[in-house]
Formats: sequence, C-alpha cells, structure tokens
Amino acid sequence: MDERKDLMPLEKTPPTTDDNLLRLRVDGWCLLEGVIPEAEVADVRESVLKTVSSPEYLEDKDFLAHNSEFVRHVAEPRVLAILEALWGPFYRVGWMGPTFRHPGDVREQWHVDWPFGTRPAAGILPPFPDAVMYLTSIWMLSPFLPESGGTIIAPGTHRSGIDPTTDSMIDEKAPRATELQVSGEAGSVVLLDSRLWHANASYHGTEPRVAMRVCYAPWWLNLQPIDPESPEGVRMAEEFGDTAAPPMPRLSPETFNAMPDQVKPLYHHWVNW
Repeated sequence: MDERKDLMPLEKTPPTTDDNLLRLRVDGWCLLEGVIPEAEVADVRESVLKTVSSPEYLEDKDFLAHNSEFVRHVAEPRVLAILEALWGPFYRVGWMGPTFRHPGDVREQWHVDWPFGTRPAAGILPPFPDAVMYLTSIWMLSPFLPESGGTIIAPGTHRSGIDPTTDSMIDEKAPRATELQVSGEAGSVVLLDSRLWHANASYHGTEPRVAMRVCYAPWWLNLQPIDPESPEGVRMAEEFGDTAAPPMPRLSPETFNAMPDQVKPLYHHWVNW
C-alpha cells in the first residue's frame, strides 16, 4: 500500500446550485469561482479600464454603449441557475456599472443596496421582508484580497430586517465581530442578497482594484424609479434631486442587437425602441 496516498489533498468539489442557494439563504452570500475564464479575464479588465477612461463614457456614463467585452459573461449558466431557482424563468438586470478601489481608499460605512433602505427615494422601508428581491453581484476583474480591498460583509445580517444606515442602535462604521472580507481570484463572482450589510474596505494596494457590479431582479420588481426616462424616474429626479438609485441608461437598438442571444433577455426592458 502506498502510504503517500493518505497524504494527498482531497479534490475540491465545486458547489452545486443547491449549495449556493443554501449559502445565500443562511449567510446572505455565495462565491462562484472562474465565471470569467482565466484566459479571458485580463482582456476584460483592460477593456473596462479603457472604456471608463474614454471621452465618450465620461460624457454619457453609458457603459454598455461603449463596451461589448464584459456583457457577454453576465448570462453565465451557474449565475442563471441561481436566478431561475429563486425567481423562475423570468428575471433581468436591474443595474450594472464599473466599480473601483484606489490606493489610499479607506473603509466606508455598512449599507444595504437598493431597493432596500430609507436613504434613497423609493426604497423598501425596514423591517425588510423575508424574501430575496434583488441580488447584487460583484464580478472580480482583479483579485479580491484583504490587502486589495475585498468587500467586507456581515454574514446573516440579511435576515435582521435592519437598515444599518438609519438604525440608531447600529454604529454604521464600526467593525463587527463576525465580519469577513470576500476573497477570490480574478474571474470570480460574489453574489449578495441585497439586504446583506456590506462595506467598502480600505485598500492598501498600488494598482486600482477593478470590478463590475451587476444587480439582478425578478420580473415583478418595479425598475421604473431607476429608469431616468420613465414617468417615475422623472418624478424622482424632480422631487428628490435624483432617481432612487444610480440610473440605468436606456440602450439603443444597435447596442442591444449586438449582444449575444443568451444575454438579450436580461436587457430587453432597457431598450429605447
């Protein structure tokens, strides 16, 4: 008998959809590794950096109009399997955009994401309902590590029903004993129940940490408050000085038609036909 076999590490089994759903239900988050293939992630990252520094994007902030590299990944089968298990076959992208951490950035406050919370207009007021109504995904185009500003999360807080930014019993800038920083290789995706308390971390690296944020919604969630061209979006802007959350620019038919077929159902509702 070869005794060395007893010392060999066990092969890691990738989580199943059921595993990820359980993690989302109990802890409020899950990690999917290798969603963007290793051979492609550097090119996707460079395309995002090129887009956000272009005069066209700086003028209109319409990421999809100027970048076709990233969007082809948002319908990855493992992501869609989770969405379908939660909401059935009809779901869509509520919002997307690039996000960065830069050298010298410091830790920020605990918060939840729209549509939850009392600070933006049209937010769902606490106590939040016990239902997954929105998923925030962060697509790691750079490695997420403690030293590179990996997102801080407080597992289980999605079940508290509390908005940490407005509850007088919560110090929204204080660390929590059970908090952790999400870590992952470039190409991984972390999915957060949007009720989960999370915070931007301090960043001690030397190069910007690059990511994309994509928010997924069920078909029944009203997205008009973040549509700047809808009657509700216009009203929010007029009465509150802004829409309920960062607005999602409408898509031109040309931008939409250039998308891969499997991606189009996620964006059909944003098209200016």
